[in-house]
Amino acid sequence: MSDSEEADKPQRRMVVIIITPKAGVDALTLYDKIKSEVKSEEEYALEWQETCEVKDGQIYTSFTIGELADFHDEVMYVLDTMEDEVAKTHITFQSVME
Repeated sequence: MSDSEEADKPQRRMVVIIITPKAGVDALTLYDKIKSEVKSEEEYALEWQETCEVKDGQIYTSFTIGELADFHDEVMYVLDTMEDEVAKTHITFQSVME
């Protein structure tokens, strides 16, 4: 790939997140639901990590999304609307990937 093609390639943002399910909600089932229901605008191409780590009942995972996307609107707001299943979320890291 030439330098100009590389420069034109859209950049991605990586976000590492902890999701705490509500009491009685199975973490792996919830993660499968999140991956299938939490989508972005097509141009932002949200991609969830295929698998997650469950530790002390919390879901540890990451996703990538187009750099220009407002991931708070595209992802975090949707997770907030899942209030019957999601107790809280916490972003531990975010960065634009080059």
